[in-house]
Amino acid sequence: MYRHRDAFFPMYRAGSGLLWRLQQSPLVWRHLSSPLLLALPGIAFLVHKTLVTAIIMHMVARENARLLFTARILNLLFRPFVLSREPVTTRIYFQALVRCNELERLIWELRAGETLPSSEANKHIGRGLLRANHIDRAAYYLNVARQQHPHDWQTLRLIGRCASLQGDYILARHCFKQSVALYPASVMAHQNYAARYDMDAYQPQPWELSEAGSLLICDTLCQHAEELATMQGKFKEGLAVYAQWLAYQAQIAVGKSLPAALQKTLADLSPRFNPNLPTRILPYEWVTQIGHFGSLDAYLKRTMLGEVPPANHVLLAPKKKVCNQAALACFDDLLTVVRDEALIDQLFPYQRYFGECFRATNGPNGPEDWTRAAARAQIQWDHEQRAPLLTINAQNDARGRDALRQLGLPDGAWFVGLHVREGGFYKESKGATNDYRNANIEDCYDAIREITARGGYVIRLGDPSMRKLPPMERVIDYPHSACKSDAMDMFLFANARFIIGTTSGLTSMAQAFGTPMLLINAISNDWQFWHANTAFMLKRLWSRLEKRYLSIHETFSQPLHGTLIQSHLIERLGYEPHPNTPDEITQAVREKLDRIEGRQPRIDPTHPLMQRYAEEIAHEPWMFGAAVPALAFLEKEDALGILAAHTAKVAS
Repeated sequence: MYRHRDAFFPMYRAGSGLLWRLQQSPLVWRHLSSPLLLALPGIAFLVHKTLVTAIIMHMVARENARLLFTARILNLLFRPFVLSREPVTTRIYFQALVRCNELERLIWELRAGETLPSSEANKHIGRGLLRANHIDRAAYYLNVARQQHPHDWQTLRLIGRCASLQGDYILARHCFKQSVALYPASVMAHQNYAARYDMDAYQPQPWELSEAGSLLICDTLCQHAEELATMQGKFKEGLAVYAQWLAYQAQIAVGKSLPAALQKTLADLSPRFNPNLPTRILPYEWVTQIGHFGSLDAYLKRTMLGEVPPANHVLLAPKKKVCNQAALACFDDLLTVVRDEALIDQLFPYQRYFGECFRATNGPNGPEDWTRAAARAQIQWDHEQRAPLLTINAQNDARGRDALRQLGLPDGAWFVGLHVREGGFYKESKGATNDYRNANIEDCYDAIREITARGGYVIRLGDPSMRKLPPMERVIDYPHSACKSDAMDMFLFANARFIIGTTSGLTSMAQAFGTPMLLINAISNDWQFWHANTAFMLKRLWSRLEKRYLSIHETFSQPLHGTLIQSHLIERLGYEPHPNTPDEITQAVREKLDRIEGRQPRIDPTHPLMQRYAEEIAHEPWMFGAAVPALAFLEKEDALGILAAHTAKVAS
């Protein structure tokens, strides 16, 4: 079925307007669908069960594109069941809409003042309305669900979230205390969803249970902000809730400090820990993905630049959560790293009082996006000509050079690292959340030949889930080699002549070593904290409605900029991310090589194309950190007639 899905989608979209209009009429569906269901009850039963089972499987597998497609088919074939609010069909259909963030469709489906007989259905509706930021309406459905099932801890938790967002902290504490009484492990602190929850295994401490009501207000505010900003691209709304979270955290932290016994343990563990300074806890969300280590580098730069008040920066790094142990080792001399599981368990709950996340922070003019602050800090870091924080020690450097020989590189040979993001590492399907960030490595083959023709080698970077490369001269498919290791990853990041990459976690970590970079097919709703020795090219957004490319200004202005976090959000707005062409990539690689070899200077800010680019990002000059666009990219933008299109439009 899914093998032909992409071919079917254009036809499905073409007829979707008529289908939705038909679905609005119960009378039409009574005449069209009901006779078929009555005439073929056995087949109808089998089809219904198959679709419901498929939806459940897609939910478990987090295959949102397939989930939404299947839910639409269920709704199309069994629309009378949805209209009559048949319990199973309605619950599973509404749950799928919530999971896929089809919140406008969910709201459209609901009738004024109606509730459903199923507490699960009302809970899913309430959760969806919460995500849509319809707080009062969400509370209505959740309270109905609570009346139907008084002992469901999740419903109580969601009602507590509504109360927190409404500023009713007394009701919120009451609901949270009740939810934790029903399921004690649910008091586990919220981190970025990328931290991969394991709530069932969590063992809360007695003091944490007694303070659950107050602590969970902090968690639920941060969680709601993340769902708005990073799941739906609602940057403005998400930042407002993050501001509420920062204010609440500051409020409950007054007069709080780590117990003296824990401070002594940390002082004994690390000579960097100063008991006379306050403590800031960096929970393990900072180490679960390779890109988060790049954020850790940016956080430390902010502290050294004085943007973060002096403190003991304590990183929690349980072994099972650390994605790359060699990356973690690079930070041992820069902050207090806690690897002991028992000590981590004791420190973990205190992140509500002293925790740091990488989604929002207090900036000079109030709360702001964390990556925006990080990008501004990188610009200042490069302006002051400070050296990179991360280095490879002599022992690891020697091992890395031995590994290069095993890979076939002679002594003295230079290489370029190449990483083109694919969906295999996170098991992403076509159309999945982050599919828009992926690209085709085949588009880099001409660029690879440009490098090898100049005497260099190309080492492909990544993980073993990536497609294998065909045999090419002087090209090493490192992820599929026997030399693949955490330590070798760091060596290659630090020692490449430069790295060709995309907006991925790998390049976020690689830039922390100060390695020159050329980033292609870049697209993200984050600000980028790229260093000054980085050139970049962006994916362009094509408007299907207007039949044109958007300017840089249009793409990276709110609210559109916020939606660049999810493939389906971009698709829903009628935009298509178009990759850089092979010729564009090859020209940019040639340009990067010429600059490194001294044949071509860094593009001057007074260059006419750079001046027009500066006009495009004048509203957000920190958008790409200290990096500059590749000249090949600007020339293509100019040829397409979209460079500084915004300025020209305003002038006219």
